[in-house]
Amino acid sequence: MGSSRGQALVETAIAMLMMSILFAVIVTGGQLIGFSIGLSNAAGTAATAAAKAADGSTDPTAAAINAVNQEQSSSAWTACPASGPPTPSCVAVTSSTQSTGSGTSINVEQVTLHATFTPIINVLGVSFPIALSASSGT
Repeated sequence: MGSSRGQALVETAIAMLMMSILFAVIVTGGQLIGFSIGLSNAAGTAATAAAKAADGSTDPTAAAINAVNQEQSSSAWTACPASGPPTPSCVAVTSSTQSTGSGTSINVEQVTLHATFTPIINVLGVSFPIALSASSGT
């Protein structure tokens, strides 16, 4: 009888560990999805701000950065470097002109956000940052 009691304790401990890991993975997945949705929303807001700025005297990149910082309730977003890989929490704005086919053209502002997601709950004590990007054009 003693061995079955000890075995039950070991099995319970293993089951609790597995449940805890599963819970951490589910919570982290939800955080990642929420972060990604927020990043996509911020990219859309930034593209709209960049398009409005392109028609006036404001720099589209500066307008996009201000829009992202406001949308994300942050002041950490900056312009992406002109050369080399993008550093996280940066905004890249690309301006182009596209023909509508009827002899007119429109200006298009493409905004890409580069960010790093770090989960609040670490799985097995390991922190694994995930690089994400979101783009939108107007």
